[in-house]
Amino acid sequence: MSIKSKAVSLAYTAAKKCPPLRKVLRNSLFAYRRHHYNSHTKGVKTDPKKVIFCIFSGRGYSDSPRAIYEYMLRSEKYRDYSFTWIFQQPERFDFLKENERTSVVKWASVPYEKAMAEAKYWIFNYRVSDHIWPKPDQVYVECWHGTPLKRLGWDLTAGGNVMNTTAEIRQKYDLDSAKFQYLISPSPYCSEKFTTAWNLAHQGKTD
Repeated sequence: MSIKSKAVSLAYTAAKKCPPLRKVLRNSLFAYRRHHYNSHTKGVKTDPKKVIFCIFSGRGYSDSPRAIYEYMLRSEKYRDYSFTWIFQQPERFDFLKENERTSVVKWASVPYEKAMAEAKYWIFNYRVSDHIWPKPDQVYVECWHGTPLKRLGWDLTAGGNVMNTTAEIRQKYDLDSAKFQYLISPSPYCSEKFTTAWNLAHQGKTD
């Protein structure tokens, strides 16, 4: 194991046991990543006909973002749009590049950051990285994934996990709901649960 890997492992172990230290480490990491994102995307203008897609932080090609992407490919309305997919292992999805309007980028890379800064529309089924915020002229559409048969976000009443208290999980949901303009719901049941999980009434996002 390299020195860097050992340091990361030690920091992770310490953060699990000490919430104050976890907060300091997270704030430091956020500031570092935010600085680099800003420096890598400085001067990048929003392309009104560019759409970026991602599921589960780049872990695959499926779910609502795939359905939306494939619909847009078929639609004459979007014939002059370009599309970018984010993957943790982009080489597994090179087949998408057979379409000349589609590109793939690696999660957490500089091309990924530039693509996020350039795309007018973000189509995700999971949270966007904390340090990345849409510009005023960008539109973040949160599709989420599945039907919430368990408590999420603000509906959690106790527990949490080894890396997040209930309060910290709620903060993450607050952060993401402050970013997205649209949250897609497949049913009235989901709409009800999403509204409370993301505390949308408090944010004035229930229309």
